[in-house]
Amino acid sequence: MLEALVNVPLDLDRGEDVSENFAVVDPSGRLILPQNLVKKFGLTPGDQVYMEAGEDTLRLHRPVTRPARIYVEPTTRCNMNCAMCQRHTWDHEPADMLPEVFQRVLETLETCDPVPSVVFGGFGEPLLHPDILSFIRACKKRHSPVELITNGLLLNRERLDDLKRLRLDRLWLSVDGLGDDCDGHVRDQGAFNRMKGHLKSMFGMTYYSGEMTPGLGFVFVAMKDNIHEFPEVMKLARSLNVDKIIVSNLLPYTRQGLDQILYTRSTWEMAGRSFQVKLPRMDLWGDSVGIILKGLAHQDMGEFMGREYQEPMNTCPFLKKASLSVGQDGRVSPCPPLLHSHACFFQGVERKNREHSFGNLKDRKLLDIWNDEPYAAFRKRVKAFDFSPCVSCASCEWAEANEEDCTGNTFPTCGGCLWAQGLVQCP
Repeated sequence: MLEALVNVPLDLDRGEDVSENFAVVDPSGRLILPQNLVKKFGLTPGDQVYMEAGEDTLRLHRPVTRPARIYVEPTTRCNMNCAMCQRHTWDHEPADMLPEVFQRVLETLETCDPVPSVVFGGFGEPLLHPDILSFIRACKKRHSPVELITNGLLLNRERLDDLKRLRLDRLWLSVDGLGDDCDGHVRDQGAFNRMKGHLKSMFGMTYYSGEMTPGLGFVFVAMKDNIHEFPEVMKLARSLNVDKIIVSNLLPYTRQGLDQILYTRSTWEMAGRSFQVKLPRMDLWGDSVGIILKGLAHQDMGEFMGREYQEPMNTCPFLKKASLSVGQDGRVSPCPPLLHSHACFFQGVERKNREHSFGNLKDRKLLDIWNDEPYAAFRKRVKAFDFSPCVSCASCEWAEANEEDCTGNTFPTCGGCLWAQGLVQCP
């Protein structure tokens, strides 16, 4: 991926002849951006903006000088007991976020312009927190876009009506299968079917009514035991007018989970060995689907999708969004994977990842933590991503922990992060 700092000054004053869809190069060589983009991305004089050159396009990246997305873990309690969950590797008891900790998040929303979005999720079920509706209401009062990730088992009609009334912007539903057994957990199929009925009554007519709040998205964790259910998940998504679907691979937290992964070859095949396939719009059903997929075997996904910018490798998706994560106990981490110490497995290797935070909201304000030199230096290091290629190599003892790596990086090292290699995804 070609990257460089923008080498012309960014004039953040809107000129009279600059429309909201065009940037203009003035006689002095300055790139004048339309004010709506300046406001949306919170650009200020002196910001460094990364630039990518495509074949026919130029792409500017959001600067990470201020947080744009805050992941909030309201609780580490959960009403499911999935065999593949990270929570099984913890040595601490589940708990809820205290209101005074969340108040510090609200203070941040009041002082940031533009206001960051808030995503309630983490490694617990957010709807179990007794104050979750109050949390959402407080964020919306401060004009923050709000999303919530849930397993859906608590989504009765009353709760869905509450979320709609509060103007939740997006509801993410984890749907790893539709059968009786889901991710190693035998769930109450009757409760799941009732939840589907409530969702259909609320979202099934949104296309015709024009009421699209909240938007509905699915998250599907693909593995060998459930990949056969993906067509039915897509069918359900269409019936509910789902407008976004994220498909992720499984990150095994046990050695047994290695038998379920669908990316053994993808961890070491280099995208550069693929050639570009540009597909037209076509009807993909019947025999044509199997024939086309057979022809695309061993092809890098980004290539045949016709994307100019190859982002999946050595790119932190959380840094790209200028995001941070707030744990249930108030710790501020760069990303959800660093919120809790845990072990995971790839390439047959057990990797022990130690949690890391740059401060705690019980002691300091969030923006003070974000602007600290150590945190800023870490973001710069992750942007450069000069870490050892542990995901594709994993041939030495450095790959067994995120403490150090073979190129001299010190804790925390990100060369073993499957999110940064495009293998694992989340909202």
